[in-house]
Amino acid sequence: MNVHQSVLLQEAINGLNIKPDGVYVDGTFGRGGHTRYILSALGAKGKVIAIDNSSAMLSKAKARLKKSGLSERVTFLEADAASADLSGFDFDIVFAFNVSLFYKGAGPSNVFDRVASGGHVGVFYQNPPGSDKQRLFNMLENVTAGLTSQGFTVLKRPVLKSVVSAPTGGVVAVKNRVA
Repeated sequence: MNVHQSVLLQEAINGLNIKPDGVYVDGTFGRGGHTRYILSALGAKGKVIAIDNSSAMLSKAKARLKKSGLSERVTFLEADAASADLSGFDFDIVFAFNVSLFYKGAGPSNVFDRVASGGHVGVFYQNPPGSDKQRLFNMLENVTAGLTSQGFTVLKRPVLKSVVSAPTGGVVAVKNRVA
């Protein structure tokens, strides 16, 4: 049986400074691993906006969250994160974001514009198995440049470890406070 392992789960959770009453965006919801973990750490007012462009993945992950009693505090959006309609939402943390969006520019401004001043963004990437670390470093450089251009200060980079024989890394940044 192929068991899914959420990429850099502990590093993501520790680096993002989770607040029990915060509002979070999972920009690549997928199987919901990061979301499930964060929901279990949130208080009654904490919420997650889960975005994925696959209706099949959303359906399966929704069922898993419902079974564990965590789905009531999740808003599910079937969309590409870069084009998701997030009007009406403001949030503290964005995590598990699809780094390929940074190759299209500075990253999804529809998401980053709505992060509260002092809020965090965590971007994590796992290379395909067998690929070298240079690809990972190039990706992290693009992510760092994109976040910086959108008013974020990088706190940690890179976080490297091998997951299923593939280089994996991440960038955690905080949105600069507006004076």
